[in-house]
Amino acid sequence: MSSPSWRARLVNLALRFLVRRRFDVSKTPEYLRAQTAKRFGRIKPKIPDAVRIADDSLGGVPAPRFEYGSMRTDKVLLYLHGGGFFEAALPLHTEYVSLLCERLQCDAFMPDYRLAPEHPFPAAPEDSLACYEELLQRGYQANNIVIAGDSAGGNLSLVTLMSARDKGLQLPAAAVMLSPVTDACFTGDSIYNNAGKDPLFNLPILFWMRQLYLGKHSPADVRVSPYYNEFTGLPPLAFHVGSTELILDSSLLAAEKAKQAGVSVQLTVWPEMPHVFPLLAVLPEARAATDEVVSFVQQAWA
Repeated sequence: MSSPSWRARLVNLALRFLVRRRFDVSKTPEYLRAQTAKRFGRIKPKIPDAVRIADDSLGGVPAPRFEYGSMRTDKVLLYLHGGGFFEAALPLHTEYVSLLCERLQCDAFMPDYRLAPEHPFPAAPEDSLACYEELLQRGYQANNIVIAGDSAGGNLSLVTLMSARDKGLQLPAAAVMLSPVTDACFTGDSIYNNAGKDPLFNLPILFWMRQLYLGKHSPADVRVSPYYNEFTGLPPLAFHVGSTELILDSSLLAAEKAKQAGVSVQLTVWPEMPHVFPLLAVLPEARAATDEVVSFVQQAWA
């Protein structure tokens, strides 16, 4: 698609006026969480008939299990939700993960990893790695696991891959990242070139979330900014990102570095799409991106 659909233009307009302009960094995280719940909490996720959601946990972390069909599948998706490291999963996440389960005919887990500021870095990456380790301990074969995530969860997906590799664990078949934050130092040009174009974020919002998550810890730590780590030995990676996102370069730079390290990479930059747009099923671009994600994972599992 060479230009955004009319639905995408409307969504961008709504995000610009209803979310970005109302995100007040002078407020407390509790207040902002309440505002998010007010805007999105009333959405009732559409769950396919073939998918059932049950309480579960991985590595001591609460992790709802999305079960596909009545027969146990050997394929599993570990989905790490976004939310700036300080917000819990939204109904949109629940709907999207259940859709992926139906399309991929697999089970999934979506961990409720610990959140800042109550549990700042490194709580989230520790929880994410613990979840992956328990999947292996439960008997899932590494090549039957795929890690996916959006935004902060995309960051955690890449960090988890690298931590698992450095710990000598078997790696999953692939990883999918939707608008991930791979460089919390924000060194790319997009952080300035897309200022005012991104319908969801501005610089004060990004810096506020980074401060909340890290405190005085360095954003250059490879468990915060996996872009600065080595990519050698990682499984196939897929990136999906909007062309006007402030953090566009987090995908572009990481994808290029992964390619240089010999990693198979699929990178799709979607014209004028908002942050983590694949979760917005109303958009034709979201459906097209999900088709690409499903095809990518199926090829990895094949």
